[in-house]
Amino acid sequence: MYFDRAKRPDWLCVLRVLGNYQWLDNRQGLEQFRSYMNKRTQEILYSESPGIFDKNWQDIRRGWCLGDDTFRAEMEGLVEARIDQYDRRSYLGDEARKHDEREAERLLVAGLDVLGVEIDQLPAMQKSDPRKKVLAWLIRRNTSIKNDWICERLSMGHASNLARHVKDVEQSANEDVIKMREMTRKAF
Repeated sequence: MYFDRAKRPDWLCVLRVLGNYQWLDNRQGLEQFRSYMNKRTQEILYSESPGIFDKNWQDIRRGWCLGDDTFRAEMEGLVEARIDQYDRRSYLGDEARKHDEREAERLLVAGLDVLGVEIDQLPAMQKSDPRKKVLAWLIRRNTSIKNDWICERLSMGHASNLARHVKDVEQSANEDVIKMREMTRKAF
């Protein structure tokens, strides 16, 4: 992608890397970059310990992003947009987990608002309260957040019961549950 401008995505800012070495985004600068990367690859491949060859690269080996806070925030926004576009369950790792926690929290707060429930009321409510079940269904349906997280936030008891609660909402013939399900679905 670096070497063919026509194939570069809009978000790829080559000047950040090239500029570190005072190279320009032209044929000569890209050739210098290519030569440097080939040299680094060879150094790492033929070192005695390629996994620890360069301390500067350890951060990126242990994570997905190497850059300052502004760059990381920009990349997180792109990751979120990409995850929103596809099935979240096909993405793994800390960033997908953080995204889902933020989304689950957003859905919880909005769902509570739609249902007229305050978050501090949840612990006093029955574990199988229909409103809690609808909130669990909403979060489970729209994120891949872990059942433990949902049960803890909603004070619903053991996570092993969550699948049954969600199924109850999906298959319910109870008019109140259907109404709550539709209210929360329309709100999002």
